[in-house]
Amino acid sequence: MADARAVYAHHEETEIRERATRFRVTWEKREPEAVAAFFVDFDKTLSYLKVDFPDTLLALIRTTNLLERFHREARRKQHDLGMFQSEHGCEVLWYLLVMRETAKQQALLKCH
Repeated sequence: MADARAVYAHHEETEIRERATRFRVTWEKREPEAVAAFFVDFDKTLSYLKVDFPDTLLALIRTTNLLERFHREARRKQHDLGMFQSEHGCEVLWYLLVMRETAKQQALLKCH
């Protein structure tokens, strides 16, 4: 996983492609199915490079880490609360989480 993640640890398409080639050479014999899956629509995963964004914002558009972090936080909050007493309580939790994450994103965008 670390080697696959490292493929995208650069912002230049040529460097990403070179890293992808090294990844393929290293792993194809050991994990052919995983490597084949990695390269399905590989070119489409580089489409974010065609948009002129500041480098500081690239992490926001090239990964789903923020979304995954949001879902992890929602699960943690729900686990801390235990069972919801009502459907309304669940909706309030999601609303508050979404509002907090939106505020974080807006603050991050203002800094850049």
